[in-house]
Amino acid sequence: MITFYFMLAISWGMAAIVTGFVFVPKFREMQFTSAYEGGLKAIIWTDVIQAVVMFIGLFAVIIQGLVTLGGWKRTFARASRGGRIELDSFDPRTRHTIWSLLIGGFFNSFATFAFNQAQIQRYMCIHSTRGAKQALLINAVGSGILILLSVFIGIIVYAYYADCDPYTAKQIQEIDQILPYFVMEVLSDKKGLPGVFLACVFSGSLSTISSGLNSLAAVIIEDFYKGLMGRKLTDQRQVSYIWYSAIAVSTVVLVGIIVSYLTRSLESEEIDPKLIIPISDVCYCLLPKQWRKRRECGIEDEAYRKKQVPLFEYFHS
Repeated sequence: MITFYFMLAISWGMAAIVTGFVFVPKFREMQFTSAYEGGLKAIIWTDVIQAVVMFIGLFAVIIQGLVTLGGWKRTFARASRGGRIELDSFDPRTRHTIWSLLIGGFFNSFATFAFNQAQIQRYMCIHSTRGAKQALLINAVGSGILILLSVFIGIIVYAYYADCDPYTAKQIQEIDQILPYFVMEVLSDKKGLPGVFLACVFSGSLSTISSGLNSLAAVIIEDFYKGLMGRKLTDQRQVSYIWYSAIAVSTVVLVGIIVSYLTRSLESEEIDPKLIIPISDVCYCLLPKQWRKRRECGIEDEAYRKKQVPLFEYFHS
């Protein structure tokens, strides 16, 4: 069942080919321009560095996992005995089959490549249509490899815990904690490697956030400010609006500090645990406990630990 996800890599390639030969030439013909192209190039280079960090983290987990399990043959043998090696299925009653992963994955990837604001801005910052196509195809290959590595890690984790499920044994509270748990159990004796995996996780998050923020800034200026208000701004004037976000963040922090001095401190039992976000435990989950405690700055979240409120409830309550 795990191996079905390799079809997502194929669907990404299909979507990239269609986008490269159908949509990218049209985008180039429209000759869109943006004052944020220079910043976008910087984001692309940071994305490249973050992608390298992601691959290093994944390879570290795979190599150490194979060493621990005794090689890829033994790993795949365990996964096969557990029914996790399945390469084709056309059963429409099953959730993950060729229908959902190959065809559904194609349309999902197609929406990302052809209609996503961040992707289109990347195409437009390249000097030629040919270069945009090449970059798109390289992205498809890299994304496909990333998916295949993730599938391989899933097989390794299953083979490692084939005889003892940490979730059933109550060693972890949520299913999605199994990979960090595996990393700390297998890589904890290798100095620096858990940190590499943590950097891998952050790189995957920050690369998406940086592109999204850049595209949102361009959309707000071009479509809302200039479009609705009918203002014509020079490039220098448009870039000056970046200061607004810095001023807004500084204002929020300053108001928060003032409010903290005007109000009394509350015990954790007096606050709804859904309102307490354990930033230290969530963002630094792979660090030693003593380091996490220092980063809590004296703020305890015992109510959260006692009631074990799922993280997603913070955003859906």
